[in-house]
Amino acid sequence: MKLSLVLPLPPNMANPRTPGAWRSWNSQKQRYTEKAVNQIRAQLGGHVPSFVRAVYTAELYTAAKHDLVNRVTLLKWPEDALVAAGIVPDDREEILRLDKLPVEHPQGYVRRRKAESMGDWMKRRLQFHREHYRVILHIVGEEATPDEN
Repeated sequence: MKLSLVLPLPPNMANPRTPGAWRSWNSQKQRYTEKAVNQIRAQLGGHVPSFVRAVYTAELYTAAKHDLVNRVTLLKWPEDALVAAGIVPDDREEILRLDKLPVEHPQGYVRRRKAESMGDWMKRRLQFHREHYRVILHIVGEEATPDEN
């Protein structure tokens, strides 16, 4: 069975300038996972398939180009969201495998306009982020046969 899912882009955990201790990352990950699982359920109309194994490719819509390691790192939280949604039982490589390196589509940044208040710029930036920065996963999964259940 094939399916494509659009998920929010997680923060770049490999960026050394990103602030936050482990607790901060943990709470961000919980919020991300909850949001992503809700989006998965909404996109699938409430019927979430359960795969015993799956292979996927990814498209990243980001602000700017990332190096290879950072692109792959950005897929960890979306993989965890697939597990949390029940699409795959685990994210081990023998169960959930990235087929090829993620394709990246840089979308650009939102620059602050002259005479624009900081609050207005932040609102516009957040709206742009919600609309343009995302991860699209194309998944090919193997559903469980009745004797495997």
